[in-house]
Amino acid sequence: PPPGVAPPGSFAALAADVVDKGQNLTLRGVRGVAGLPVVAIDLYGDGGEVAAFPPVVEDDDDAAKKNKAAAAAAAAAKKEEQPRSIKYIGPIGKHRTDIVLKKDDDGTHKAVRRLLTKGFGYETVMKTALLEDEKAAEDESKAARIVKPHLLLGVRRTADLDPATLALYKAADADGAAIAEESAAARSNAVTIRNGTLDGSAQPNGDDFDRVAFHLAIHGKKKGLTMLPDEAVGIVVAQARRLAYKDYAEDIAEADDEADSEESYLEVPAAIAVPGWNCSDATSEALIEACGGSNVTLYQRPVAAAVGSLLPRSDTGAPSKLLQHVGEKLNATNKERQTRARTAEARGEEPDGPTDMFHPVLIYAGLTAEGLEMTAVQLSSIQDMDEVDGMAPFGDFKVITSVAYRTNDPAGKVKQALNVLTANVDEMMPELFEDDGGPVSIVTYGSIPSQLKLREAMTKALAASSDEDWSSGKIPFQSTKDECVACGVALLAAVSHGRLTTVVNETRKDGKQRAKGKPAVVVQNSSCSAVGVRYNYFGGSDKKWSAVKTIFDFDRRVPAGPYGIEFSAAECAAIRASGGKDVEEEELLEASKKLGGAKNIPAREEAALDLRMQVVQQLERDGPWIKVGDVMKPLTMTKKSEDDDEDDDDAKAKAEPFACEESILELSVNPVGMLTNAFISDGQSVVQATKSARNSTIRYYVGIAAAILFFGGFMVKSYMEEKIFERDVQRVLAFYKHAAPGTISDGDDRNARWLVYKYKGRKDKLWRRLSAKYDMEVKQAWEWDDDDKAQEEDGETEDLDGTKSDEPKSDEQDDEPDL
Repeated sequence: PPPGVAPPGSFAALAADVVDKGQNLTLRGVRGVAGLPVVAIDLYGDGGEVAAFPPVVEDDDDAAKKNKAAAAAAAAAKKEEQPRSIKYIGPIGKHRTDIVLKKDDDGTHKAVRRLLTKGFGYETVMKTALLEDEKAAEDESKAARIVKPHLLLGVRRTADLDPATLALYKAADADGAAIAEESAAARSNAVTIRNGTLDGSAQPNGDDFDRVAFHLAIHGKKKGLTMLPDEAVGIVVAQARRLAYKDYAEDIAEADDEADSEESYLEVPAAIAVPGWNCSDATSEALIEACGGSNVTLYQRPVAAAVGSLLPRSDTGAPSKLLQHVGEKLNATNKERQTRARTAEARGEEPDGPTDMFHPVLIYAGLTAEGLEMTAVQLSSIQDMDEVDGMAPFGDFKVITSVAYRTNDPAGKVKQALNVLTANVDEMMPELFEDDGGPVSIVTYGSIPSQLKLREAMTKALAASSDEDWSSGKIPFQSTKDECVACGVALLAAVSHGRLTTVVNETRKDGKQRAKGKPAVVVQNSSCSAVGVRYNYFGGSDKKWSAVKTIFDFDRRVPAGPYGIEFSAAECAAIRASGGKDVEEEELLEASKKLGGAKNIPAREEAALDLRMQVVQQLERDGPWIKVGDVMKPLTMTKKSEDDDEDDDDAKAKAEPFACEESILELSVNPVGMLTNAFISDGQSVVQATKSARNSTIRYYVGIAAAILFFGGFMVKSYMEEKIFERDVQRVLAFYKHAAPGTISDGDDRNARWLVYKYKGRKDKLWRRLSAKYDMEVKQAWEWDDDDKAQEEDGETEDLDGTKSDEPKSDEQDDEPDL
């Protein structure tokens, strides 16, 4: 660091600044697994590739002593003293993401049953139950194959599966009960799928507890077993964790006799890439559950491919061909723009093109057997490779748009996806071709055969495009290795765990600077799915559901939210009165005001109890809306007694529902489509809310009256005091005029005011002193005026006849002496 700046802290200090809380990671949890590698799995890829990011090597010996794995890893790292790098491990197993179990084997049945009933025993299953022989795995009499269990994660009913996915499995008892005797179809096949429930209900209820489950008839003499897709994927993830743990902990066996125990490798944090066509709430939630629930991170698969494609070669450490191509384009364009800027400045003219920093745009395309995805990504923020161990040449990845389709014919969807992608890019970046010359490259990822197939389809689609910019053939193609996605996920997970950071200087309030951690890679994700809501104001009648209102649309910057949706019983009653039709906002507001008050309580209660809301999600543009969770009742609450247990089903059934006047639903969505919601309400019923509103109105007007009286009283008091003050000043002036005429006090307004102010509250004392000093009564000002008039009347001349004369006397009369 520069002089005067504190040196960077330890991993714990830097991780505190950069731990990704959006992935539900905590500093305590991250530090607890710092001595273990992070395993990254391309679960939805054709090969099921696995990569790992190395553990953190702490300088503090006490930190290493807390974990034997950390101690061994630290010792190994000190021996090698090599820079960190992401390690590509290979496929999960010989059968990729499939699970192949031995048939008619007592040990297999016992191990699998123990795992399903008690939740542990992964090591026994892997050593005893899994069949590794590829030739034997093809023999149905010896092997029971669970095909790609991750495709069934979060699926509620077999009827919800698309035909292509359903064709991979054999369905049994699709319309039967969740708990029933094994049918002939279930017994005749080693692995079948059937409808099940999580709450133990005998019949699927069409709610969020329904699940599709595997039925395993793996032993002819024993009862079949039921395995959820989450549990099957848990076995796959445990295999990947075991591979990563053993790859990085070769020296642990000497220090730990239980190196192969489950407790050793099940704590390894997992990271999984989720394709855009499967970024749904149900899938993401099931993936986290399958991986154990803690220290699990999920990322969009195209974003992982973008990050992984720029990593150096794992064998030589040299830059990849794509990075070299992007670097050459970046340097050439920036040099051209700098020359343009200097020329324009020298001529005193405006530049005839862009002069700012060039940010390259790349198109990423991936194809698997189940779907297709295309994404436009803009790169920026070039970094010092020494600071990021040569792993992250660009610090910012901004997703422009993403298009994905789930289909069994992904090559046939290339043209449609490309048309949508190019239209979105042209709309969001209209100057891309004019200023930047178009995308720097089209990058494919996935298995090599799928990349070749995708490149051929994209070349044909671009050539047939009506847009000359895209069909010119000037955009080069770049391919990547099979492990591109897995390595990209490992890097993103390391950033989320605070293992890969850069250091920036932060100025504190006291003027000093300190080193602060910053994520080595910052991704601005866009939504691969849309989220909406629909309403029913008539008790959930199938024909009365409203059209879907989109809350978070495609390409929305995520994470997004919370978005608040307000519900009002009066508005629901107004919409019910209109027959559920769309009403203008002003009309709705006016109608809801009319339905307020005590006389409309029954109508509002009925409307509140009949209100239903369903959150839905759309995974494909213009595709069907998929239900998320159960139907909600936003304005219905239940009364519970103090003795009722929250987990008691009987108490819940007996709880009396009541209508709530108002509530708010807050919705949020993360980059992989997982939704979170929260209801906010004061819990007041319609009657209570009406009384509260009435009392509030009364309190409002009473408060206004009290304020008027309070402040008005002060105004009146101030006015009266001012009038009395002026009256007393005039009284003092009038007194001095008659008691001490011609003196300095006569007519001295300031002296009179000072005396009145000085004797404020003691006026009687002032009057007594003035009266005693001048031996004259202190009268009011108007009393002196009356006395003056009386004296004038007394001094008037009267005739001898006794009559009053007001006529002026003549000069002769004035000269005459008085008689």
